Amino acid sequence: MFDGYKDSHELPTDDDIGKFIPQKEIETWWKTLQKKYPKIYSNEPCPLQYESGTKLMCYENDDPTRPVRIEIVGSRWRKDQLMGKQAMYVVMQDGKARETEFSSCHEDDPNIGWCLGWDVPCPEHEVNLDEERERQEHF
Repeated sequence: MFDGYKDSHELPTDDDIGKFIPQKEIETWWKTLQKKYPKIYSNEPCPLQYESGTKLMCYENDDPTRPVRIEIVGSRWRKDQLMGKQAMYVVMQDGKARETEFSSCHEDDPNIGWCLGWDVPCPEHEVNLDEERERQEHF
């Protein structure tokens, strides 16, 4: 199904820092995604882009010893074979320019994706005791 699937994954350059996709273009792209993938992209309005200097944080694999901190410094388009193009934030992480998906930075659930700020506690996931007992019975 995905034979030959290839996205461009060129790292951002200094030229990408400080430049942002116009919000109108993001909104048009968002509406296209809502029509094309209605189960993934809800009918909520397109999020506004974060401003330059916005700090986001998450924990790698929910491990409290592995915080990941990024700072928004721009946005750009990345070619994507499935969606045509993907809006990406240009971010600084550990002193290097990187990129991360626009949509993952705007997740509604604070237990997944990125959270605003750099002092966010690691999420604690609720455990359904019945499901946990059933899972352990199979071992």
